[in-house]
Amino acid sequence: MNATENIPDEEAFFQIRKEIFRVLKIASSFDSAFTAEQVRRFIRVPVSQSDFQAVLSRIQQEGELWDVGGWVQHTNEKNGFERRREWSQRVFDENRKHLKWIVRIPWVRYVALTGANAFESCNADDDVDLFIVTAPNRLWLTYGIIVMVSHVLKVRKKLCVNFLLDESNLNLSQQNYFTAVQIVQMQSVINHSFKNRFVQENRWIYRILPNARVEEQPNARYYLGEKPRPAGKGKGFGLTKLNHWLFLWYRNRLQRKFPRLVGRNIIIKPGLAKLNRVDYQEVYQMIDAGITSREDLRKAVYRDAGLDEL
Repeated sequence: MNATENIPDEEAFFQIRKEIFRVLKIASSFDSAFTAEQVRRFIRVPVSQSDFQAVLSRIQQEGELWDVGGWVQHTNEKNGFERRREWSQRVFDENRKHLKWIVRIPWVRYVALTGANAFESCNADDDVDLFIVTAPNRLWLTYGIIVMVSHVLKVRKKLCVNFLLDESNLNLSQQNYFTAVQIVQMQSVINHSFKNRFVQENRWIYRILPNARVEEQPNARYYLGEKPRPAGKGKGFGLTKLNHWLFLWYRNRLQRKFPRLVGRNIIIKPGLAKLNRVDYQEVYQMIDAGITSREDLRKAVYRDAGLDEL
């Protein structure tokens, strides 16, 4: 049976169609592209696989979408997403050895790629955006070690730890579309099963992305394997005190350096660190409002965050 024979009613069709083009606009704004399954995950209305495919087929037959090797794009859009995928893989390979020592830190429980790395939309000289979960009361010790060793190895600008949590703070208070998309899309580097646990702690994402799901298997291209949980390592009141001291030191340092951003874009807590100065939820809202060029997004958002370039 042809997929279009299962087409939803016209009202449902146009609602799903609107969401599809919204998601594709977000992808094209970052010179990226999504598979049909990714598009379904990121739309905000519930739809079965068969109904979604029927809508997609009708839009393609009407000449508004094309399929490029499994990647869905608007027919008016043509970006260098294939080249960016190659760059993303190269960026990971160039930093693989550095990621290996990060995951060996005894308190690290989970590591994932986020941002452009997770969506495979990197520039050739991009850094690696990381999401890290640590043991309780060890987040700032872990971050301090990463910063110190990165400086010694002269790769500080290549390893961007954007978000850290400890195991006692897995439920996120920032419950918005951007955060939901990042959780669903992030690429596990170690301990993929932990992603399921993290998603279960943040089931609010299904209110925003009703078709979301976590892949049963990690992307082998970026996966370094399972890490056994160390037993009895890193315990001690002294380490907990040092972790708290480092938290206070980093909080004071960041408050002095970015007084307008701490508490807004930058969030610093004992068990949570959101360190990216850019609020990408605002970026998504700007795209919804019709601002789609990278230059316009850079001017609108990065000026406010005190950055010079996208």
